[in-house]
Amino acid sequence: MQAATRVESPGERNAMVEVLHETNDGKASYNFTVWFNDTVVFNSAKEGSERSKSFRIRKTGNTMAVECRSLNDRPVLPGKIMLQFQDAKDGKPVNDLVFDVEKK
Repeated sequence: MQAATRVESPGERNAMVEVLHETNDGKASYNFTVWFNDTVVFNSAKEGSERSKSFRIRKTGNTMAVECRSLNDRPVLPGKIMLQFQDAKDGKPVNDLVFDVEKK
């Protein structure tokens, strides 16, 4: 499963993203990859500090893509997938981003 969007911010900043995942199927497993402005910024297949890296959010003109890849040998529903953005310096949540898939 893949999804993409444009992202706008009130100002430039460095951030990190974490993928939070909830599913009712405890035996299902997935890999998540997040690209921001064509750079992989999160990859759940990596370990520890390699999993998420700091990236620059520009005021305008950002693109983000997310991929959820099933590692199962049977059909499964991925459940709820959430992305949490944090300031790269202090770890505080970034809550003022605008996600827009309709803007031309």
